[in-house]
Amino acid sequence: MTLSGVKSVLRMSPKATIILIPDYPRFTIADVNVAFLEIFNRKPTELIENGFFEVFGRNLEDGDTKSISELFDHVLTLKTAGGARVNRSKFGLIDQDSAYTYYTDIEVFPVLDENNEVAYIIQMLTDIMLPVLPLEFTVDINSRRTTELERLEKTVFELNSKREYAIQDVLSCYVNGIEALFPHAICSILQIKNERLYNLSSPTLQDFYVNALEGLEIGDDVGSCGTSAYLKQIIIVEDIDKDRRWVKYKELASKAGFKACWSHPIIDSEGGVMATFAIYYRQPKRPDTEELKIIERAVSLLKVILENKKNLEILKETTLLMTQGQELAHFGNWSWDIKNNIVHWSDSLFAIYGLDKSSFKATFEGYLELLHHEEKERVQKIIQNVLSTRNDVEFEERIVRPNGEIRYLKSWGKLKIDDRGIPEKMIGACLDITESKKIQEELLASETRLRSVEWAQSHLVRGPLTRIMGITELLFDKDTNDTSRSQLLIYLDSSARELDKVIKDIVNKSY
Repeated sequence: MTLSGVKSVLRMSPKATIILIPDYPRFTIADVNVAFLEIFNRKPTELIENGFFEVFGRNLEDGDTKSISELFDHVLTLKTAGGARVNRSKFGLIDQDSAYTYYTDIEVFPVLDENNEVAYIIQMLTDIMLPVLPLEFTVDINSRRTTELERLEKTVFELNSKREYAIQDVLSCYVNGIEALFPHAICSILQIKNERLYNLSSPTLQDFYVNALEGLEIGDDVGSCGTSAYLKQIIIVEDIDKDRRWVKYKELASKAGFKACWSHPIIDSEGGVMATFAIYYRQPKRPDTEELKIIERAVSLLKVILENKKNLEILKETTLLMTQGQELAHFGNWSWDIKNNIVHWSDSLFAIYGLDKSSFKATFEGYLELLHHEEKERVQKIIQNVLSTRNDVEFEERIVRPNGEIRYLKSWGKLKIDDRGIPEKMIGACLDITESKKIQEELLASETRLRSVEWAQSHLVRGPLTRIMGITELLFDKDTNDTSRSQLLIYLDSSARELDKVIKDIVNKSY
């Protein structure tokens, strides 16, 4: 990914995010996002092109500097994401007289180049305020959290509307944003396919944990997510060690350090479970009213995104099948914006006409030029009749390809009118019937030939047959003497043999 591409992701991130160049040991700051600047109350010029530890080293305690340095080393060496909690952070964010106690969670991610080398390091910060604050502070936090959530949702919808972002990128942005709003939360979105769980977006879950869930069959005792998908209801497990639904997966949860897991099914408009949205905690915990509202809100947004994705995939599959069907059937469709004279052809229609869509601009006049010269006046009258009568039409036409080949089409047209009754658009389709036309012509020609053969053969049969009938009549005549009768029998035998030969020739020509 280029620096501009990394910066695009940076700008969309709701977390305080910074891009670093991996020029150990300096780690030059390449860019920062607005959230980072707002939290640190800094200007871009104070940070960009300066070394990370040059800017923040003087505010960090020795243990924290070592922890962050080791984190950077981890990313450079293993080329995988890492994280740490700086418990005594002195990033210069905090007024010493503040009533807040701050902690900072740090996440770092490598951006690899085409040679699988670390090109950039992305660092995200999450500030945590402890302990539980007085009511007036809690109200203020909830208010700011709602504002941040609205901002996050806007960002996610913007990302989802852009084709260059995959659904996994959009969901990861949203998951990271939710985790920023609830710093101790670890979120996961699992897709449901054929009654099984598959990872869709779990950016901060450990790999071994994600792999253990992959392909797991849902059921009444399959942790929080498997049970939630199976029962189609929210499952709140506040203590994994004590919950029956986690008996088979308690060891897995313990290895990951999870103590609580809440899971909510994401159900489509037809009642099918598309996915689950889960939140894990590393201590036993039950959601409060505010957290339940956020979960419901998150599920509603995810339902829109996932259902749109599902419908888009169905549309793509349908379009693909229709395109393939059109290609196989030599069937194409078209539309004509009458007011603006804009014509749209399907790819298969270009193929039928033998035209390259990149070099031919479809217009009504252009279409008329492609008609066989004997068809132009007739087809124009047909279309004018549709415009005046508003009736649907079905007709046949001949077109001439650029190579001079004549093709036969069967065409259909339907007119659409606006609220004032004025024609605004015509839509239709064309079926290439050239091959069937050729077959019809061949059958007609064959029939004509057979009739000619039939006449010729009947003439050949009639000659010897007439002679046989005449000879027979003379043989039965009383006035015919024996000498003449003998000669007639010779003629009869000759005519019979000739007739036999004619009949055999006819039979042989029939096969």
